[in-house]
Amino acid sequence: MGLVELQHKIAARIGHGGSLADVRREIIDSSPLDENQRNALWFYAASQPQIRRAAKPFAGLERAGER
Repeated sequence: MGLVELQHKIAARIGHGGSLADVRREIIDSSPLDENQRNALWFYAASQPQIRRAAKPFAGLERAGER
């Protein structure tokens, strides 16, 4: 399975409520790709709108801790 097919699989999994941990375990880590390609897929997964929206409530916590 190539990168494009895996990207579609990742988008579908996240679209059905999957977390980054689920995607990494179920799709990325089990792929036959090299480490650089698996890292690229993880960044692709992390950039999905559903993941970014879920992480937004926590974005201010890091800045608040720096004050």
